[in-house]
Amino acid sequence: VILEQAAVYGIHLQLVLLWHQALRTYTGVPVVLPEGMPRPDVSADWDNNPYNVLNGGILSGPSVFLFNEQAQTLFRQRLRYIVARWGYSPEVFAWEIIDQMDRVANYDPTVAKSWLQSTASYLRQIDTQGHLITASSREYDLATADNPLLDFSSAQFYQRRPIESVGDQVLNVADTIQSYRESGYGPVLLAAYSLNPWFEPTADDPTGVHFQNSLWAAVFSGAAGGAMSDWWDTYVIPQGLMRYYRPLAAFAAGVDWAGLDLQPAQAGLLTEDVGLYQPVRLSNFRRQFAARPESVVTRTITADGLFPDLSDVPSFIYGQVFNAQFSQVQRYRVTLPIDTYLEVGIRAVSSQAGARLVVEVDSSNVVEVDLRAGSRDVKVRVPVTAGDHTITLDNLGDDWLELEAVEIGQLIVPARSLTLRDSKAGVAFAWLQHRDYTWDRVASGEGTEPISLEYRLGGMPAGRYVAEIWDPLTGAVLGEELLRVREDGLLALQLLPLTRQLAVRAIRQPDLPTPTPPMPTVSTVTATSTPVRTVATATPVPTETANMTATPPSTAAVQPTRTRTPVPSPGGTTTSGSTRTPAPRSSPLATLVPFVASTNTPRPESTVTQG
Repeated sequence: VILEQAAVYGIHLQLVLLWHQALRTYTGVPVVLPEGMPRPDVSADWDNNPYNVLNGGILSGPSVFLFNEQAQTLFRQRLRYIVARWGYSPEVFAWEIIDQMDRVANYDPTVAKSWLQSTASYLRQIDTQGHLITASSREYDLATADNPLLDFSSAQFYQRRPIESVGDQVLNVADTIQSYRESGYGPVLLAAYSLNPWFEPTADDPTGVHFQNSLWAAVFSGAAGGAMSDWWDTYVIPQGLMRYYRPLAAFAAGVDWAGLDLQPAQAGLLTEDVGLYQPVRLSNFRRQFAARPESVVTRTITADGLFPDLSDVPSFIYGQVFNAQFSQVQRYRVTLPIDTYLEVGIRAVSSQAGARLVVEVDSSNVVEVDLRAGSRDVKVRVPVTAGDHTITLDNLGDDWLELEAVEIGQLIVPARSLTLRDSKAGVAFAWLQHRDYTWDRVASGEGTEPISLEYRLGGMPAGRYVAEIWDPLTGAVLGEELLRVREDGLLALQLLPLTRQLAVRAIRQPDLPTPTPPMPTVSTVTATSTPVRTVATATPVPTETANMTATPPSTAAVQPTRTRTPVPSPGGTTTSGSTRTPAPRSSPLATLVPFVASTNTPRPESTVTQG
């Protein structure tokens, strides 16, 4: 019946074949559930499982299920029945073998991955209809994220309201998607999320601000689709939040998502009010001495922080003589909206020998600082120009130095942007959110202050672009601009004042054909101050005599021929004669020249002091 109704309404289902709680003991929830909303019984667990020996089954405990051969034989029989019974239906979008696999009792990632690969291989063998296959975990887990036998990964993210304080929903959604994308295998969907994992978030967010934010944030973080809330039956439908799907569907319509290579990209947001910018400070290093170095990872610094985070980045940068086996550079990538600074704070230097901090920007050495043994609380600041940069920190001295923090000035504005870009095709999509437009601020009645911003994105092929500005809350197209990207690849678009959200679609247009010059013509008339006479020619076609104007004889003119302008315009102003002059455009193309940001970083002029 469910699949039949899904066919009627055009709904496609991701069917979970094994609920994780069947392989663990239910311990209840740590919060008091709100009353008044009917919910399904979620207390069923291993005690109710027919595989349990206490229920006449064959297993003494839940974790045995993943490697017991007899249990696997029985489970495969169940899979075979499910596929034979419901596999005919195109409304089955995907088989989710197990949800939250990392939450089964006594979870062992190695055992779980082996079981998952074996089960996925069997399921693919018996499903002649070729449905997609996936699995999910509560936290990021390589058993599901890096599994070539799965067609896509199903990610999950939950805040823990009201136990935990309010978190940044959009940032956490983006980080969750990015974690799976970094694994390097397959697409990812945010298949489950909420403000808490225990009950619908109606009391926290009755208008669905976090729901709508998550929907768009997932897509523009590089997921294979919009985020899927856990509470469709007790929250999404009762609160009327289905209306938020239509604007995203309209925005995505007509886009060749499979054919385009849309990848997350860093864009800049510029404002004329320099006082709105705030610095980004990175200090949460792993403060463990003599930690074995891992492979060098280029981390991306954004207005929302760092990805990947600093949890495995040592605060110590080792020298070339003592502890040299631990020596390793640190590398960061950043897109700066305006000229600003990079500041490296040094907490301490070895008392045994000195260090030499080397800062490179785009492979150019911009500063070297000799640090005496035992130095403390040193700050090194260098200017950095607007644009994309790769920053490298190294130590060419004898012994270690310990970082206090790395700070980038003038990077955060009161808005964030998530961008997808196909640099080859010349296509860019962006979603922009006012940082004050969050579910908790809306629920408390707090408003936002409008921001005037310019959106800048590099790496675009030169040419003509049409840029549309959308309202993600309504699906309305608020405006359209004709832009030209020069050889520097910078697309610049002045946005409407941002109060809640905006979205941008910028698409490169085909090059205009080169016009063919008209063939020269031989005039058969001569305008003079004397009476008009016809000049005879060898042309058999009769010639016309030019009409003289009413101006003085010395300024006689030939009446012009009607012509058409090759550029369409909203309207024309009629002049004397028959020539039609195009009305001026509100935004002439000639004025839309993107700002060229220099990437050559000057050396610092100030003297570095040591404390």
